[in-house]
Amino acid sequence: MVTNCILTAILILAGSNLSLCQQVTLWDDVNYGGMIFVKGLSINYVDTFYDPPSVYITGKSVKVSPPGRSEVADFNDKLTSVSDCSCRFSGQLSETVEIEMDTSQAPDLRNYGEEIKQIMTDWFPFVQNLMATSAYKPVRKIRVFFSSKDEGVAWAGGNEIGANAAWLRRTGLKDKGWIVHEMTHILHQARGCPGWIVEGMAEWTRRWHFEPWTHTTKPTWEEKGANSQPEGNGWLVVYLNSVTGKPLIYEMNKACQTGTWHDNWLKERTGKSDKEWWDVMLKDKYYPWQRRA
Repeated sequence: MVTNCILTAILILAGSNLSLCQQVTLWDDVNYGGMIFVKGLSINYVDTFYDPPSVYITGKSVKVSPPGRSEVADFNDKLTSVSDCSCRFSGQLSETVEIEMDTSQAPDLRNYGEEIKQIMTDWFPFVQNLMATSAYKPVRKIRVFFSSKDEGVAWAGGNEIGANAAWLRRTGLKDKGWIVHEMTHILHQARGCPGWIVEGMAEWTRRWHFEPWTHTTKPTWEEKGANSQPEGNGWLVVYLNSVTGKPLIYEMNKACQTGTWHDNWLKERTGKSDKEWWDVMLKDKYYPWQRRA
């Protein structure tokens, strides 16, 4: 995997109702270093920032200067696609969320439920920062329950997450990444967006952040073919985040949250449709084939 290649971009939030951003947090799970720029001004040098897989969340902050500007610095590593820039919106986002864990239908999973609750508590701020836009509605409470009905796997709706208790037992209670996936759905607050975005965002947070040490291989043109359509496996979301060179993910999420996404949304902004980007990603032999080296 190629590291140490840094590109930056700036998002100007003209006319938005966001509070002025004074701090930006950088997240990554590979080594990198580079300059951060806001309006051409050098802000800080980030050297060998590393988030090891054994650590839930680590972050370094840089101050956006001078104060009083509404720019949000977007940090984009085109080659590795695992770096994200999160701006905490003053007065809008909370660092904490109340988790109601209901194991009444599966009392034997009480301890497992407490582990899931802790993961949600730890990861809520990070996932929220990835999903939040000026249209985001703050989430204060999430209910999680384990269902006694042996149906499905896990699901999310409103501010509630459900999981099949029998399925959890069959996994040996080893699978915990599903809760990050489902929590992303709640925080994404998408409506009217295609499945490759809705499921792709959830896989992006789970597979590329919560479980960055796991292995996945990029789908290829030879494997999928000309008739394949964008899939919700996270790869197209990650690819767009890497190669567009601007904060497209923020704009996509805002369109999903406001219900303004339409079939030509991506083509109008990037010159390519989601199908065309999918094909480009499949054919790109220089883009990392594997998420982890």
